Amino acid sequence: MDDSYEKQADRVIRTLKHDSWHGFVDWVINSAKGTEELYRGQRQDWDLLPRIVRTARQRGISDVHSTARDHLEAFRYAIRGRGGIEEFAHQDEDGLWALGQHFGLDTVLLDWTLSPFVALYFALEEADQEPLDRPRCVYQLFHVGAVKNMSVHTDKFKKLVSDLSEAISPIVMDDIRNLQRVLRVVQPLAHANPRLVAQRAVSLTWNLGHTLEQVIKENWKSNDLVMIKHLIPSDDRIKCLHCLDLMNINAGTLFPDIQGAVKYCNFKLANDV
Repeated sequence: MDDSYEKQADRVIRTLKHDSWHGFVDWVINSAKGTEELYRGQRQDWDLLPRIVRTARQRGISDVHSTARDHLEAFRYAIRGRGGIEEFAHQDEDGLWALGQHFGLDTVLLDWTLSPFVALYFALEEADQEPLDRPRCVYQLFHVGAVKNMSVHTDKFKKLVSDLSEAISPIVMDDIRNLQRVLRVVQPLAHANPRLVAQRAVSLTWNLGHTLEQVIKENWKSNDLVMIKHLIPSDDRIKCLHCLDLMNINAGTLFPDIQGAVKYCNFKLANDV
């Protein structure tokens, strides 16, 4: 583990370099606190942006919000008459975005998971591309459970927020409220999306003009840690994927459909001894 972790000037978003994927697993076992945390695995440490924002920037489009609105409406009409999913054309925006995300649509959502090991799988899933020395990345995001709970107006969650206020310092509670105003947690209940369940998926969306890192820094004033960027070497990538397979985390379980079965069989064919 990188011994400069505690010395970093940015106390809100920190980078943690691991010597191997074993180091990340040890960190999770010793440090993870549960459902207040989200994880996202990436092949590189790209900026945290929804895919539609990346597409718009590549095309030189400045009005991403209008582009996203038109894109969603086009998708709503395009799925009419398509067996098994046309009923979802009448869903609210969050449900429709989540459905599109499931099938590869460029959306305003950024996928996360409640499982650090699922995130590790997605960080290591694809083979190395040049340059080979770039580490894989797993983002660990704190406080999102509190942000989500503050958005739910039921007596149960009002009591939870009240209890939370007594357990957390006032300045951190103010920061959580600030994040709640600009960051939305999306967990649609659509039954036609089994990947959401298999991957323990949660999506986030926010102002499309900023990266998630910018949103956090602009709305979090205390020094409490909000996000860790875990950098993980891709050495022993296949061995790690085999270990995750033993935990029943693989393409076949995370993508419970024909595409997932194909990916899993191809992986076993290419890598099993």
